[in-house]
Amino acid sequence: MTELSSQFELLPIVLELLDSINNKSKNDVVRSVKAFKDKIESCQRLLKTLPGTDLSKSKQNKLLQQELQLLEEKKKLLRKFENSKILHEFVTSENDQKD
Repeated sequence: MTELSSQFELLPIVLELLDSINNKSKNDVVRSVKAFKDKIESCQRLLKTLPGTDLSKSKQNKLLQQELQLLEEKKKLLRKFENSKILHEFVTSENDQKD
């Protein structure tokens, strides 16, 4: 589990809350409810810090498509460079110098 996703583990705190409701004093219940509320608020604050959460889903998808297109363009340029005569001549000359 990633560090980020571990911040959203609510089951342990919910189980503690349920246990305090069933088996403990009013003060323990109040303390457990506050801990649960604090955890939810912490999760909300963390979510607000994630990049892109201020964008709508359509804007996120548009940005994703732009980034994917940019990636494809870079891959295409890299393949072009790898197949270029200049690179092959350079590699050949480097290999000849080593021999």
